[in-house]
Amino acid sequence: MKAISTVLKDALNAHAITLCHCWKIELEDGTLLGFTNHDEDLLLDGLSYLSHPSLDTPIIEQTLGFNVDSVDAMGIIDSDIITVADLRTGRYHNAKITLMMVNWVNPEQSLFLMQGHVANISEKDDQFIFEIRQITDALEVKKGRFFSHMCDAKLGDDRCGVDITDARYAATATISEVISNNRFFVTGLEDYASGWFANGVAILDEETSAKQQQAIAEHKLVNGQTQLALWTPLPLPLTSGDQLHIIAGCDKKFSSCKQKFSNHYNFQGFPHIPGKKYGIS
Repeated sequence: MKAISTVLKDALNAHAITLCHCWKIELEDGTLLGFTNHDEDLLLDGLSYLSHPSLDTPIIEQTLGFNVDSVDAMGIIDSDIITVADLRTGRYHNAKITLMMVNWVNPEQSLFLMQGHVANISEKDDQFIFEIRQITDALEVKKGRFFSHMCDAKLGDDRCGVDITDARYAATATISEVISNNRFFVTGLEDYASGWFANGVAILDEETSAKQQQAIAEHKLVNGQTQLALWTPLPLPLTSGDQLHIIAGCDKKFSSCKQKFSNHYNFQGFPHIPGKKYGIS
């Protein structure tokens, strides 16, 4: 049960309600943003909460125990405040959200309602939808390692050790023709074998946003031209002339680690453990 101050109780019981909701958003880069569904901006604890009346405050249901509760928050995409580019490039992904009820006559009179993080973002017509999972979601994250035939390192990280800046494993490609936002022809990869970059990563603009990247599903030759296909489209529209930073693919198999990267001595899996068939034979 939440403790409500006497002053705030009076505001709740008043004939003219002077309450609104405020959303405090902390992005992964540390940026603090504030929004309110009040029709004017508010200042609370030194943070300016910009008026965004279309913000739809969800019905919050909280269960006892360690169950992960989630709510959906919706609002109108605004060209100046919450932009399509920010939504699609992942600026709000995993942002920390704090929801409060505030007396706009005296913003210091506030009540904490919930805290969580943005787990998923979707668009519908001119609206955005944030799926907000409450802080108990952190208890669902798996920790430690699992015994598997496959490598559990990320290509190029400290455990892997492969230098992904090496020209054998990275290249710059220029889009020559766009078929769709996840399939296009490129130049600049002519020296690489077909399939070399399959399961790799295509990064549209590394300096602007690390979220502007997707996994590569196919790397092949079509009528003498190099074609790339992504598992999911890049967030922003592609045009001919756009440059992509391409990183080679790793399928996490021991054989690929040895033959493609010559890194089998540092393989982070367990290729020789018995499989299920051995255990039941």
